[in-house]
Amino acid sequence: MNILNKTHSFGLVLILCGTILALVTTVIIGPFNIVNTDKISPINIINLANKQRSLQDTQPLTTNADLMNAAQKRAEALAQQLELNDNKYKQITAWEYIKDVNYPFQVAGENIAIDGPTNLDIVEGWMQSITHKTNILNSSYSDIGVGVASFYSADNIQNRNITVALFATQTNDGKTNISEPTFPAGPLYVATSSFNLTSKLLLFISFALIIIGGYIEFRQIQIHHRLQNIK
Repeated sequence: MNILNKTHSFGLVLILCGTILALVTTVIIGPFNIVNTDKISPINIINLANKQRSLQDTQPLTTNADLMNAAQKRAEALAQQLELNDNKYKQITAWEYIKDVNYPFQVAGENIAIDGPTNLDIVEGWMQSITHKTNILNSSYSDIGVGVASFYSADNIQNRNITVALFATQTNDGKTNISEPTFPAGPLYVATSSFNLTSKLLLFISFALIIIGGYIEFRQIQIHHRLQNIK
């Protein structure tokens, strides 16, 4: 302690600042950046999609219980595929899930989003893609169902999420048309929010401050020892 008292405190200040910044980023900011299904609400996704339709003077979509069920099962299956890297689900299309819940459709579409941190990020991401935007604004659809599931990514060492939106219109005779016109929009990886990037940058800065501060203190202690030996 005597050595530290006799050395310059600039290094200690950097270490203290870095430690505080790391704690603030981890404890306060960090939890807001965790990707999980609790942040994604199917109902909010539907409301945001209908808001986009209203801007185009298109009739709002009706939340359908069968499509909600189908979308949830589809999301869970895709999440399992992504987590286990299992290709068997690639052979099963969204339309099979719609059929399994006994929803007879004459037209159907699907939007998929991966890693969307918020409801707004997901819908805005879809609106920036021509195929996904077309599904949201398509006046041929009358019903919608949304499902959300999470999966663990070994590559990124974190929990991630997947959101599935199914759009469809029922047939009048209660039978799915033989032609079954479908409009799938491939998985869209929603960009990480700037808020998340900011927290990562702050952590990097905090660790840099701690390392630099530690180095400065180490050098100061060495200089102090040399001066003591000279005396």
